[in-house]
Formats: sequence, structure tokens, C-alpha cells
Amino acid sequence: MNRKFLPFALIALLDLQLRAAPPPSATFAPPVNFPLGSRVPVSLALGDFEGDGMRDIAVAFSNGTQTILRNRTIGVAAPRTSSIDVSPLISPAGGADVVFGDLNKDGVDDWITTFSGANRLAITPGGPVASSSPTVPRPPREIRLADVDGDGNLDIIIGYDQTSLSSILRGRGDATVANAIDVIVGGGPALAVVDWNGDGGLDIVAGSGGPARVSVAFNTGALTFAAPQVVASLPGTSGAFVEGIAVRSRSSTESAAALAISVRDNATGQRTLYLLQADDPSGAVPIATSNGSIHATFADLNRDGRTDLVIVDSEARKLVVRAGTADGSLPVIAQVDLPPVDVTAAVVGDVSGDGVPDVLIGSADGTISVYVNTTAPTRHRAARH
Repeated sequence: MNRKFLPFALIALLDLQLRAAPPPSATFAPPVNFPLGSRVPVSLALGDFEGDGMRDIAVAFSNGTQTILRNRTIGVAAPRTSSIDVSPLISPAGGADVVFGDLNKDGVDDWITTFSGANRLAITPGGPVASSSPTVPRPPREIRLADVDGDGNLDIIIGYDQTSLSSILRGRGDATVANAIDVIVGGGPALAVVDWNGDGGLDIVAGSGGPARVSVAFNTGALTFAAPQVVASLPGTSGAFVEGIAVRSRSSTESAAALAISVRDNATGQRTLYLLQADDPSGAVPIATSNGSIHATFADLNRDGRTDLVIVDSEARKLVVRAGTADGSLPVIAQVDLPPVDVTAAVVGDVSGDGVPDVLIGSADGTISVYVNTTAPTRHRAARH
């Protein structure tokens, strides 16, 4: 046997073993709970509003108010202890959705909110810049931030109730925006922004109802979009509609974009979570069903370099993590029991300051619970497509 070929054989064998190995589990510390009173949180967002390197928590409540909770995380060893100052940093009147993003590129996240029943937004910069309140054609329901025109500035994309239109407010890079431009997207208010066809442009994904379906308006450049195309027609009665859409973007380990689509059927009261991958000809695949709310998002929680699917099921009282894998099998790598309280909001992001995504859950009793991710670093290497 030629010995000079032995190292290459061992490397190939090791690579095959790594590819065949099951994905590592994800682990979490017991929740740290922050009671906020009788208001019910309906939307959560994370961003560094104070410029201190820690991600603060924006909360929108069902009564139309909003607030920011300052992150005062302490500790240097895992698991870190999350300490959130529940006295509000700032609390304007608000609406049902809230996002963070650096609109003026100063390194500090800005706060963008809807207003209940009003045709306007509120932009509150994190730095020493004046707030603004741009108008939109109709009362906004959902907000997304993305650089859809490729000029390096974040733009604001708005979803509305009972219309096939979305509005884009082009960012100027200084925390101000141009006048709203309407785009036909085929649905709303559930929206997502992702490069669905892999051409480098960010497309607008919209969910609609009666029955439920998902459409994509493909980006053709210069803030113009092609007529929306239906990419998924989902089972259910005429009372079914898309309640939420989460996105997984293309990356070095993910060959195609994917959507986690939450559908609610008003006729049956059931919710179904579907996974739709841009390169999968089989279409949308059901992942979970529930008679309670389902909140889903994508993030690498087990630290293996692949994007996992995070599901919070209100009826089952479970936080479930399903691993991103090369074969798309989505094995369960974590299950955490939740308290017997309805889940009303969820978000994933690093609030403990260790660079690993944590899970935050809002409940109907007015509590925000932080599940700090304690997953150890792994040598498992994500297989590339």
C-alpha cells in the first residue's frame, strides 16, 4: 500500500463520519422571567438601542402600547444571567408590530413601530437624531427591514390587512425615508423578504387567505417588482389564512431559501406549520399542528454552522428545536417544557452577550421569559451542498 495516500484516505473517512454523525443537541438554562404587568405582549424585537453592545428588547402590547426594556446582562461564564431592566427606557403609543434596524448606519439600532389605526409609522433613532413619523397609505400591520434596492441603506417594507398591496419606504441612510411606494405582492399582512430565486435581489413574500397561499413578487431592480407568483397553495377551508412567515436565507451551508409558514384555519381553529424550500419540488411540507398559536423562526441554536428551525407551540407548551441537516430531515434536538400559559410572542437572538442565539417568549400573563442558550461549542462540521 502506498503510504503517501494514507492521510488522504483518513481525511476522507473522517469527513464521511462527520457527515453521517447526528447533529448536536441544543440546551437551555431554566428561564429567567420578567413580569411586565397585565399587558399582553404580541410582538418582540431585539436590537442595541443604547449602543452599549447589548441587545435590548422592544415589546408591543395588545392594547396598542409599546416599550423598550434595557438589557443589563451580567456575568462572563456560561450560562450567563440575563438581567433586564423592566422600567421602560421609552414608551410611546404604538401598534401591533415593532422592529429594530440601523437606518442611519451609526452602529446603533433604531426603533420602528406601527401605530394602531393610524396611517403612519414612528422612527425613533437610537443615537442623537430626531424622531420622525412618516405616513403610509393605510394602517400598517407588519414591518420588515431590508435593503431591497441594493443601495446600502435599509428600506422599510409594510404589510397591510385585507389587501394585496405592500408599501416600500426607501431608506436614505440618515434615519429618514422617502414617500411610500405601493407594490402588488399578492397578500398580506404576513410578509417576508428573501432572495427566493437566487438572483441576488431581495424578493417580497406575502401570505394570504381564503384559502391560504403564499406568493412571491420577484425583484426586478430599481424598486420594481414583477407580478406576484403563487409558490404554495396550502390545504384548508376558505377560512384558512397565512398568519406568519419566517425565512431562512441562502448561505454557504444552505443551498436554497426556505420559509416556515404558519396557517390558521378559522373554520377548525387549527394552526399548521409548513416548511417550503425554494429548491424542493414537493412543495410545502407540514411540520407541526396545534390548536394554539405556533411561532417559528430560523437560527443556528446548536452551533454546528447550519440553520435550525425553532418552534414554540402554545397548545403543547413546548419549545422545540429541529436541526438543519443536509438531507432536510429536521430531527428534534431540543424540547423544553413551557409553563401552562398561552404564548403570544417569540423571538430568537443573543441577549446574554455570548454570541449564541437565545429564545425569548412572551406570554398572555404579561411575562417575558428568557431561555439562555447553554449549548457547548461543537466540532461537528456542517456538510456543504
